Amino acid sequence: MLFNGCLLLGMAYGLFTLFLWRSWKKIPDYKLSGNQISSESTKVSILIPVRNEAENILALLQDLNNQSYPFHLFEVWVINDASTDQTAQLVQDFISQARFSLHLENLIEEPTLSPKKRAITHTIPKTIGTLILCTDGDCRVGAEWVATIVSFYEQTNARFISAPVTFLAVETFKDNLFTIEFGSLVGAGGATLAHNRPTMCNGANIAYQKTAFEAVGGYAATPKIASGDDEFLMHKIHEKLGGVHFLKSQAATVETAAPASWKFFVQQRKRWASKWKHYSQWPPKLIAIFVFLANAMLLLSLLLWGFGVFDRYQVQLLWLLKCLPEWLYLGNLLHFFKRKNLYWYIPLLQLVYPFYVCFFGLLAQKPQYQWKNRSLE
Repeated sequence: MLFNGCLLLGMAYGLFTLFLWRSWKKIPDYKLSGNQISSESTKVSILIPVRNEAENILALLQDLNNQSYPFHLFEVWVINDASTDQTAQLVQDFISQARFSLHLENLIEEPTLSPKKRAITHTIPKTIGTLILCTDGDCRVGAEWVATIVSFYEQTNARFISAPVTFLAVETFKDNLFTIEFGSLVGAGGATLAHNRPTMCNGANIAYQKTAFEAVGGYAATPKIASGDDEFLMHKIHEKLGGVHFLKSQAATVETAAPASWKFFVQQRKRWASKWKHYSQWPPKLIAIFVFLANAMLLLSLLLWGFGVFDRYQVQLLWLLKCLPEWLYLGNLLHFFKRKNLYWYIPLLQLVYPFYVCFFGLLAQKPQYQWKNRSLE
């Protein structure tokens, strides 16, 4: 009876992974054609909340200086959240060489549980764009990033757009594992959105109508936690207005640095995991619980094998139900992100992933963590 229950859960998890794989494959790759941008195209405001990004911000600003989208049609707001390094001065010095309208907004240090939400809420009333694009100060974007997102927006009239994020090319063992795991989250967000069931997105690469942000009250009535500026807004717009889309495009993909250390990785994932219990819609909450239970079941199967309750073949069957569909799903994602050299890291990630899911699922119950030299929850 116990094994039959585990088998049903394992089969459900395998089918769910196949659903993600198939759904991701069916999303068309969006490509920008040469005649899609005109002088009458959408005005865009790019928001970049930053804190202590002196090592990264100039590279991003230079990427924006190289955009193919007409410079008179977009502005950039760097929102400096009380940085203690040279971030503000570097941005101020770059204004004279910016080919677009560049604004530096300096926020004072004040107690807040949601610094990024505060930065965006403070700045949006000052913007002139119809479309708001958000990214982070440690990101890199391609030359057609803005043009591709605008073109997709004008074709779909989307109220909210989620687009891919991946890690910059890496060489270390841990970064390769981080890249695959991160890609799986991006793929899950895109796959569920393809069925009009938004679950997750990444604030390093989202866009939304300014009017949609205002219509749902921005971040008002959202949980007062540091994480979730992206997903809570997406869920609110989906629930009240609709028009939430995923843009599957290599040209629209944002790259960011992988976590610099295991300690940083733990704090980042704890921050992300802390928002799951605050979801107001049932699909993302249900999926989070389901994934936790399925991976906990795999760990339980090893324990029961050790006590002689399950035999080796039963445990192997449960793990095969997990690993074979995941290989298809993760392999397809790595192909999209042009990281096919990482295929052989997939089996190792599959072995450690159940421990990872259960660890962070339990760790998230203790809300406090460190982020950007602040203690948050």
